[in-house]
Amino acid sequence: MGMKSMVALWTGVLVALWVQSQACLVQDCPEGGKRSSYNTIRQCLSCGPGGLGQCVGSAICCGNTFGCFLGTKETFVCREESQLSTPCEVVGETCESITDGKCVSNGFCCNERSCSLDVACRETDTEQRDLKNRLKERLLDALLRQP
Repeated sequence: MGMKSMVALWTGVLVALWVQSQACLVQDCPEGGKRSSYNTIRQCLSCGPGGLGQCVGSAICCGNTFGCFLGTKETFVCREESQLSTPCEVVGETCESITDGKCVSNGFCCNERSCSLDVACRETDTEQRDLKNRLKERLLDALLRQP
């Protein structure tokens, strides 16, 4: 075998190995293919007492059992949110007292920068609200998995 043949053979082997390393293996491909994971939206980090709240912004933590904390020690974990590579979705109904606001606690409408009292965010039955949020999450998850 000549020198040119050996170089061509090794080049072909290296290219084949490189191509194979770029592909998903059956056991580690995300549902929908290797590029589908780029569109995943996760729930924002948990925060507050007992981890029962959700980060709404880098210094805002809200939960049904305690209301909202702004710039306190309970919000320190929320700083990590900006360091993560995938976006998160704040769970809650859309509200109008703040631009891009969500009802994140009983009576509070917040966006990533601030919070406001909002009567539209008041719900007497928090279990019903949690059920609606879980159903929305499942629906969003199912829609994102559609090809």
